[in-house]
Amino acid sequence: IVNALHKFLQAKGHWMVKFAALKSLQKMRPIPPEILPTLIKLLEGKSPDVLCQTAKVIALFGDKGAKAIPALKKMFQYPLGHIVLCIADATRYLGTHAQAVIPEYAVLLTNQDIGLRKSALRGLAALGSLAHTKAEAMASLLKDSDILVRVVAAKALGVLKSPNPKVLHALRQALRQQDHQVRTQSAKTLGLIGVHTKVIKEALVPLLQAREASVRKATAWTLATKAFRLPPRTQRKESPTSRPTSRPTSQPLKSTTRRE
Repeated sequence: IVNALHKFLQAKGHWMVKFAALKSLQKMRPIPPEILPTLIKLLEGKSPDVLCQTAKVIALFGDKGAKAIPALKKMFQYPLGHIVLCIADATRYLGTHAQAVIPEYAVLLTNQDIGLRKSALRGLAALGSLAHTKAEAMASLLKDSDILVRVVAAKALGVLKSPNPKVLHALRQALRQQDHQVRTQSAKTLGLIGVHTKVIKEALVPLLQAREASVRKATAWTLATKAFRLPPRTQRKESPTSRPTSRPTSQPLKSTTRRE
């Protein structure tokens, strides 16, 4: 069956035939490595559906699919949001080789097209820890002119969970915005990142009295997370003078503790 599907992909034919063959190939395990060059060649096509489906199949190769990175990067020339997402869905399974596409996403963060900016944010979020270097650039979109871009930026940062101080500052500032969707997602993202400082808590607490139920709920959830149940980060480290000279660590020391 795999050989027959391979022949369909190699032959010249309608894009729907190739798309169907790729869908079937995606269900096969394992996929023979000799099919990879054919898949890379398919990335030179112009059908968005075939391009995306090809990227999904390449993802199944894992690290061995790294040879497709240059061809996947060329897909950025198509200004379509779902293609941008397909690239991320494929490259995130290619290990550290996925770093090669991060600069392309960074460029799209400043694109004039709203859809591409949102897709770039989602794409970087899909790449996980590999995209931490672009966390500040993503956080800058919390001030985007479009509300939905700001919401997606806050959500993407929640997936990334970067403790970058500039990211935390941007999220804290976003809590003051008028749009309740931005405030809701920013509050939730702060809980997902899990960095508790005094200034962050002071920015969150007033939102418990917000008019919108979604804002109140997200804020309450964040303040109930483990990080916010502990003392603020700046207070966790004890100074040498405040640290107790003795601490009951075993049974024989209990009497000494009582005398103190």
